[in-house]
Amino acid sequence: MTSHRRPHPKEPQILHALSDGRTNEEIARQLHVGTATAARIRAEHAYPPARPRLTPQEKFTRDTVLLPGGHMVWTGERTQDCAPVITYRGQKLSVRPIAYAMENGRPPVGNVKSACAYPWCVAPECQADAEDRQALRAKKEKEADVPDEVPTLDTARQLDEAFLRLEAC
Repeated sequence: MTSHRRPHPKEPQILHALSDGRTNEEIARQLHVGTATAARIRAEHAYPPARPRLTPQEKFTRDTVLLPGGHMVWTGERTQDCAPVITYRGQKLSVRPIAYAMENGRPPVGNVKSACAYPWCVAPECQADAEDRQALRAKKEKEADVPDEVPTLDTARQLDEAFLRLEAC
């Protein structure tokens, strides 16, 4: 004798989520069902185990396109304000800190902004945190204090002669 169970009220939504490759935990969280329910329906309908979860770095690589000059454009998810984000374990993460950490091997300090001429660029090497921007400002200030070219003795004589000619006029 075979037993026929009554379908779960959210079974169609669970099957849709399973066809999208969601994990039992994601289904449970999104549809407010137990993980055991998602697992049971997965087994009954012969769905394979969910795909392994991608790391934020893998999602970054998947959702960027490399452009000439080493710049990158984001093709993935965005917030309502159009900021590039990655969803990881149910949380929205800004793409720029992920790119920064990939390039520098450490988490950023403060906000991360594009340091190149393209504000839309998300290439890891084009990102700068607050410390990087402060160091760049200090470097520019220091360079501004140093003249581009120190006049030579010959140049100084030529300037003196030019001033004398002007005064004579």
